[in-house]
Amino acid sequence: MLSPSQVLRFRDDVAAQSFRGRRIPMSTFVERYIDGSIDVSGDLHELLRARADWVNYRFTWDQAKFLIMRFLPSVLVHSKAADRAFVCEHYDRGNDFFEASSAAAGALSSPTSPSSSASTPPASP
Repeated sequence: MLSPSQVLRFRDDVAAQSFRGRRIPMSTFVERYIDGSIDVSGDLHELLRARADWVNYRFTWDQAKFLIMRFLPSVLVHSKAADRAFVCEHYDRGNDFFEASSAAAGALSSPTSPSSSASTPPASP
């Protein structure tokens, strides 16, 4: 397997310098991979199988900030009104939202696009 320095590509020079020769917190890697500031050239699964060589699991400032600013307030100030708002936001979406979501998911999982699939024979006159 290639070393992480050969496989990980940072789009931010500051981040590249700060993690050079150091283990990356797993939560930082995941967040930056999702937002696109870290790219993986090669097999992501192979890289993750070797994560013991390049990842650490220490508590990070970003996790502390999330805990203090978002998680604890939602637990401490939990109310039926907050539950209602959360549930309504989800269930009051129109069917077009869910149809679009399922169509997008189907397009992502389908190996062929609708235009390349077998066409139906034309109707006889």
